[in-house]
Amino acid sequence: HIELARPVYHYGFLDVTLKSLRCVCFHCSRITMEEGEYKFSRAKMIKNRKRRLDAMHHLIRPKKKCDHCNGYQPKYTKVGLHVEIEYADEMERIAGSSGDKKEFLSAQKAVDIFKKMRDEDMKALGLDVTWARPEWMCISVMPVPPLHVRPSVVMGGGAMSSEDDLTHQLVNIVKCNIALKTAIKNGEPNIIVEQFEQALQHNCAAFMNNELNGMPQVTQRSGRPLKTLSQRLKAKEGRIRGNLMGKRVDFSARTVITADPNLGIHQVGVPRSVAMNLTVPTRVTPFNIHELSALVANGPTEHPGAKHIIRSDGL
Repeated sequence: HIELARPVYHYGFLDVTLKSLRCVCFHCSRITMEEGEYKFSRAKMIKNRKRRLDAMHHLIRPKKKCDHCNGYQPKYTKVGLHVEIEYADEMERIAGSSGDKKEFLSAQKAVDIFKKMRDEDMKALGLDVTWARPEWMCISVMPVPPLHVRPSVVMGGGAMSSEDDLTHQLVNIVKCNIALKTAIKNGEPNIIVEQFEQALQHNCAAFMNNELNGMPQVTQRSGRPLKTLSQRLKAKEGRIRGNLMGKRVDFSARTVITADPNLGIHQVGVPRSVAMNLTVPTRVTPFNIHELSALVANGPTEHPGAKHIIRSDGL
């Protein structure tokens, strides 16, 4: 694994992260609405966790002030792979009165807000305290897949080897991580550190999916986009449809399928030619011996029948 110098947002959880941030106070990390309110209690009773979070988000998002600490709340917006906050007029600016009212919210700050949340508030938002804590939606440790997932390609009779696309992208992440660590250690200005953070964010997201909207693709020197995790799994030639569902195994066949109103909802119809050639191995027991004897009597030319028998000695 790679321990990141600063946490980054997981692009797959960015929408949930945004909803959670809008529901909790920027200052005290409590849910910004008083728990005794009728609408809050109704939303809290929703059993489905996803629907509960959506209901809480719809209810709490318009609030501009926390009911617990009276702190004014910023406006959160998703911009690409980042979260932008716009300070309310009453807040002026947390870091001081000068400068812009808009800035990017770092993943580190989001993690700090989430870590201060109470367990009761997490449950109210539909988050599991044991298995789905909100701070885990940001990545602080990047898992590295083993070599058999990203093997080197040997060329020229073993004289040269070309690394896999995933390995190339992991190298990019390591380089960005080292640059960010060095910038923090040397006390570089915040704008420099933020640039390295954004580069690390971009590379971590590209490692998972190199075809995100609004994000430039990471490419090889030749200009070819890298084929990262998502591209290997999805689509017709991907790991699921191309290799797992499309692989040739014993006792399998392919045919044209069609609807049949005579079939039960739990049944699948196959052509007679397929049914007579594809056998299902069935062990003989005292409970099914009469049924199987009838199939053997029908033989291999009748349906239903039996194609061959394997005796206890294996013949």
